[in-house]
Amino acid sequence: MDNYEVLEHKVMTELVNKFPMPIMMGAKYFPTPPSALILGQTAEWDTLQKGRNMANYVPKDGEANIARRMVIKNNSFTVAFKKEKKMIEGSTMALLRAPGTKSQQYGAQAVVDELEDLFRMIQNRNEWENWQALGGTLTVSQDNGVKFTISYSIDATHTPTVTKSWADTNADIISNVKTWKRLIEQDSGEVAVECVVKDEVMEAMIKNIGIQKFMGDALKTQVGATGRITRFMDLDWSVYNAGYVPIGGSFTPFLGTTKMFMATAPTFGKRIIGASLDPKSGFKPGRFSKSWTEEDPANTFVLVEENSLPCLQKVENIVMATVII
Repeated sequence: MDNYEVLEHKVMTELVNKFPMPIMMGAKYFPTPPSALILGQTAEWDTLQKGRNMANYVPKDGEANIARRMVIKNNSFTVAFKKEKKMIEGSTMALLRAPGTKSQQYGAQAVVDELEDLFRMIQNRNEWENWQALGGTLTVSQDNGVKFTISYSIDATHTPTVTKSWADTNADIISNVKTWKRLIEQDSGEVAVECVVKDEVMEAMIKNIGIQKFMGDALKTQVGATGRITRFMDLDWSVYNAGYVPIGGSFTPFLGTTKMFMATAPTFGKRIIGASLDPKSGFKPGRFSKSWTEEDPANTFVLVEENSLPCLQKVENIVMATVII
């Protein structure tokens, strides 16, 4: 790689697509298969509701019954445009002028580090979108005029609020979990396999009298080994505390402190990624990066762009409950 190859947009785009993905639990529910890379900027997806009727009998050699088609709602929405840039001072860029030296390596690393930070900013926004979508509504309202709301048509029964806070050690958490698990299986025809909560919810579960009696020594074993409940009601339980810090704000978790998310195997959503709007990208779909220089003062800008949207296809496969802590 020569002195300035790291600043070529093709090299930069390859770099940002090879950075290791941060551990973001919501991303697994919205993978991007090749079919989710689109040439335009309009995301289209179907929301499916499977039929739960049984097939009827017919006479021998008789005509087949005509079954009703599945309920399919077509959704169409413009992808969310995300683009961030950073300025690297001329004094840092000057370090790229010494081939084969430590200074050159430092300069190149400075560019790579800033690119990776931009990449993480995009990923943080995507993760925020993921959990908003899983809660039923993605609403954006920014000072720069970007405003939109997407409703994912999740039935209210799949976004319940408990009548007694889980912070109450006598709350019937077992009954709540059983009800939501049954709801998913009855509505989707698939079995819930996992739940995700924050530390505060997990602590309330560990202190719950009903759970302590129900799990017995298994509770002590699991908490002693991992600090949390890992298996309960035939469900895998995970604690997810990741979040972001907005400029001028404080740490905000992606998953709300009072939320419990339950889901089947993660085959109910996808992230559609549209084409870049930058001519240097060739208008190809996917994440894109480039750099450019301003003459006075002599500064270099690096940029990362992704135009994408989380799409929820099977709304009956999840429950996002408010458990009140």
